Amino acid sequence: MKTLSSKRRSDFVQAAPLGLVLVLALFVVGCDQELEPVTDVPFTFGSDISEGADTTAASSDTIKEAPKNPPNLRKAKCGSPDHVLELASHLTEADEAFVSRVAGLDVSALPKYYDMTQLMDLDRSLIGYMLDEDVPDLLGKAELLERGLLGRSILLALGPNDTPVMADYKELRRGLYHYYNCSRGHPATLDGFISVYGDYTEWLYLDIADSFPKIYPRRLWINDDLGVYVAETLRDGQVSETEILLSGYRQDGALEFLAYLANGELTNRGEFRAGAGFVAGAAPYTCMSCHRDTETGTYTKVFPDLTLNK
Repeated sequence: MKTLSSKRRSDFVQAAPLGLVLVLALFVVGCDQELEPVTDVPFTFGSDISEGADTTAASSDTIKEAPKNPPNLRKAKCGSPDHVLELASHLTEADEAFVSRVAGLDVSALPKYYDMTQLMDLDRSLIGYMLDEDVPDLLGKAELLERGLLGRSILLALGPNDTPVMADYKELRRGLYHYYNCSRGHPATLDGFISVYGDYTEWLYLDIADSFPKIYPRRLWINDDLGVYVAETLRDGQVSETEILLSGYRQDGALEFLAYLANGELTNRGEFRAGAGFVAGAAPYTCMSCHRDTETGTYTKVFPDLTLNK
């Protein structure tokens, strides 16, 4: 196990490779801004790191492959897992009728193709993230249906207009919440993740004694070669949440976010600081909402332009 003392921390960050500097910014920065004019994403987050780091994930023409492919790996199921951390009822993703709307969608009433050229950039970028591909100017219904429940949720959001200007952005968020983890085939448990990417507790790590976004201390495990970064939130010395960032594993070059509960189960929600306390937020959207590059529309902004207050 390799660690960094507080004395050496500043020198290390200055000399660290790009990926490490970026991930430190990612895991210790919260969000003060929203993507849309709603109020259900936590505000008043701050930063544990100073400004000046490179703000965008490093691009690569080569998509990384997972190091191992265990034959009996349990992968995420579609839907929202039941556990004690519940979203407040007024939040977008808490809509309990969404799954029924997806199941009951009459796809025969929808156009065969959608002309996407007029669609708002914000909607288009979220659809692109969900599909992990550039959204074509002409998007076929059959192509979306091949993507299972995730694709059906996009059809629900696009609706009957074959030349949409706006999608139902809240329905897109709900589709991401319920179906993204399963569409990506993420390991359903932290042990499963370790069986694929290796035991991160053997990697270099950095302790953050005062992690503002999570209130409690955090430990950051770093493997810059793999492009895998793990952040553990520590309460009374015990890991209460494990968040993971994958860099370089998507076709679109965007960052990937995973979250595991204290019991090691994959989740689609987590705790985020709001004022002096916590609120439950949807993952990966709460993470993505802070890290969207407004100039390119891609989710690669590791260190957003925020009003940092602590």
